[in-house]
Amino acid sequence: MIVLRSSASDEDGKFNSAAGEYDSVLNVPANNQENILAAIDKIIASYKKKRSLLKGDQVIIQKMIQNVNMSGVIFTYDLNTGAPYYVINYDDQSGLTDTVTSGSGEYSNRTLYVHRNKKNKIRSERFLNLLKAVKELEKVMNNQFLDIEFVVDKNFTPFLLQVRTITTKPSWNLVDNKKVNETLESVQLDVSERFKRLKNVYGKTTILGQMPDWNPVEMIGRTPRALSLSLYQTLITDHTWSSARDIMGYSIPKDQPLMVMLAGQPFIDTRLSFHSFLPSSTSPEISEKLVNHWLNHLSDSPHLHDKVEFEIAITAYSFDIDKRIENLIGDSLNEVEKRDFKKAHLEQTRKLIKGENKGSLNNAMSRIEILNKKQLKNKVSRMSLDISSLPEMISDCIQYGTIPFAILARHGFIAITILHSLQNIGIITKEESENFMTSIQTVASDLVDDINSLRLGKLKKTQFQERYGHLRPGTYDIMSLRYDQMTSLFSEGESLELPRDKKKIFSFLHGKGVLE
Repeated sequence: MIVLRSSASDEDGKFNSAAGEYDSVLNVPANNQENILAAIDKIIASYKKKRSLLKGDQVIIQKMIQNVNMSGVIFTYDLNTGAPYYVINYDDQSGLTDTVTSGSGEYSNRTLYVHRNKKNKIRSERFLNLLKAVKELEKVMNNQFLDIEFVVDKNFTPFLLQVRTITTKPSWNLVDNKKVNETLESVQLDVSERFKRLKNVYGKTTILGQMPDWNPVEMIGRTPRALSLSLYQTLITDHTWSSARDIMGYSIPKDQPLMVMLAGQPFIDTRLSFHSFLPSSTSPEISEKLVNHWLNHLSDSPHLHDKVEFEIAITAYSFDIDKRIENLIGDSLNEVEKRDFKKAHLEQTRKLIKGENKGSLNNAMSRIEILNKKQLKNKVSRMSLDISSLPEMISDCIQYGTIPFAILARHGFIAITILHSLQNIGIITKEESENFMTSIQTVASDLVDDINSLRLGKLKKTQFQERYGHLRPGTYDIMSLRYDQMTSLFSEGESLELPRDKKKIFSFLHGKGVLE
């Protein structure tokens, strides 16, 4: 089998690649002249579709690579910035050769960044072989700025199918490679220290992630601005996160910020998260075993990084806790230790639900009401506020805002865990569980209803702005406009979920849960 590729005279130039603009034909039988001629005609027709034929137009014929392990495109420098990385976009799932170049979203399309000075540190044989071949091509072409299509077969033999010059180079704001290297060395040092055992923290090492627990990549973005970062740290991840869990009776690592910054990007230290998911009455021996076990589980299943509260750790008592202990703890604890751990969760969860400690729902709601009254008072006297008021406002926001919010959020996780357990043991069905969730009126559903009421003229704009004007839609970034700063609240043609005429109420009738 062979493949016929375009090689047009206006393709793969110094300043214009025209990649993917012309046809290629794969899997053509090498002994079938009719099919070969038809493929050539198809490629030439794709030239004519754009413009008249030119003298330099050609067609490349290559052997079709079989038994594909992975395929894709490798850029020898970052395409957008010129940073000194090999950027490998690859598909190692489909066994096809053109999924990355064709932009097909049907198959896996992963990206690997390898620093140009550290390629020999790669442990993967297939990527190491690929980079050796790319380095050889750079020497042959006397050009380090290349865009290369490749295939690696099942024996990890690399095949470089097509090469062109990176055409985005003229637009690069040249990166200072020395600064990049210094930053990477600093990150390496920080990570090495972070992976060591920490004083008064369970777990011999850690895993850093951007979506576990307080999920900074969703809250403030992958590369937050300085003010967003500072606010998030001050209001939540430095101390508030652990204060809230301490109030609820969880075990907390003392004086440890949950979030760390590496080269401008935020990461959650999951060792601290797992430590803080344990009831405070859990023994040090059991705690150490559990944190290590959950870290190993997350390491083996990184796709669960945004589901650690449900799929990795046990954070509350539930009606299926015995099954969860077997699935999520296994033989890392003996039977006596499992019984003690189960008892610790039962006592803690019972106290939280019955409101027997300061981590109760009612206590959190009452503190938020205090904040609401303070804000109304400040709103009246806002003209007299100055920068000297900021420390008090931040303190109020933490004590009466983010700490209660963190407690309420943790209660939400507990509630979902219990609801799922009722479904898992057959007390309710999946449909009943979903109906119950649908019946809950949340802040988000209030907003949707009010937006639609505003659009239908049932709610005045002044009323809407009074309730939601301080919000920045979809983001916490202070550089984005608030609702009350927008000239138009909605994009033209924008549609939202229609408001519900009647709130659905969930109830059990004759042993069956229904929406009324």
